[in-house]
Amino acid sequence: MRKQFFRFFSPVAIAVALCSLTVGCKGNGSGYGNLPSDFQQRSDTQKIMYLVDNVEPDSVARFICAAAIDEVPGVSLDSLSVVTLYAYNHYKGKDLERFQNAFDEYPDKLPLAKKMKLLFKASLDDPIQLGYQLGLEYTSQIRDQHKSADEVESEIKEFRKACGKDTETYQRFLQGFKIALEADHGKDLPEDVYRRFINY
Repeated sequence: MRKQFFRFFSPVAIAVALCSLTVGCKGNGSGYGNLPSDFQQRSDTQKIMYLVDNVEPDSVARFICAAAIDEVPGVSLDSLSVVTLYAYNHYKGKDLERFQNAFDEYPDKLPLAKKMKLLFKASLDDPIQLGYQLGLEYTSQIRDQHKSADEVESEIKEFRKACGKDTETYQRFLQGFKIALEADHGKDLPEDVYRRFINY
């Protein structure tokens, strides 16, 4: 998914990155447990200002994305685009590259349901396309993470639950997934995955 996550942001609000949930503060390697006691009460702009001044760029990216999908206890972000834009405008050179790389790699490490949640928060321009894109990219995750057919089915079921009443996103995902299955058939995709899901 490299270099593709940014397209979900409006042209003004490009940038940032994701990866693990560990955020290291500059100089002491401490985690986000060392945030100021009033951190959650601060505005999104104040939160990101603190992070870019005290935390390594790649860890800032991870923190932003983890917080966006509610995986940082006690911390929430109201606007992914606001914090992303601030970081993108602040970082330069290698710091910006570290930030972007971490942010760009993060979605592919997430299960489908969490990946959808994160991308929905970023899909300001074209949320309709999101389902197709998730489906088209899913075969790469299956390959890279060596998922079995049973694991794929379990993940798709969780994704379906996460979609709730949004059946259109789920159907678009299946359409994109089947297109990718056909394109990858006979290559390095497990044959049992193809057979089970081509008519799913």
